[in-house]
Formats: sequence, C-alpha cells, structure tokens
Amino acid sequence: MAAQPVTWDDAPPADRAPSDLVLVRMLYLVATRIFAWLVLLSRSSAAKEAEILILRHEVAVLRRQVAAPKPT
Repeated sequence: MAAQPVTWDDAPPADRAPSDLVLVRMLYLVATRIFAWLVLLSRSSAAKEAEILILRHEVAVLRRQVAAPKPT
C-alpha cells in the first residue's frame, strides 16, 4: 500500500519551524496591506469624505457614552 502524504496539520509540532510560521504570517500581512491600499486608491474622493464623516459621527457618539471618571 502507498503511504498517505503528510499534510501540514498531520505534522508534529516539532517539525514545524517557527520561522516558517512567521514567514507565512508576514506574507499574509503584507498581501492584505497591499490589497487594502489598492482598494483605497480606487475609491473616489467623495466616498473617502463620506467615510470620514461617518467615522467622526461614530467617535462623537462613543465619546458621549463614556462617563467621565469620578474622583474618589
């Protein structure tokens, strides 16, 4: 019988080099950042300004919800 191929999940933790995991995570973060920049570049200025207004409103609402610290 042919042996089953070992997958990433089947490998014991000792066989996984920490540097491999760091490299995969770093590549993922770089790729997501690049895609986010591309999306941002493709937006119109009106869409960007609308998002800024929405975020400012959200900040104002959240600031009203936070109670001021009471001195003890």
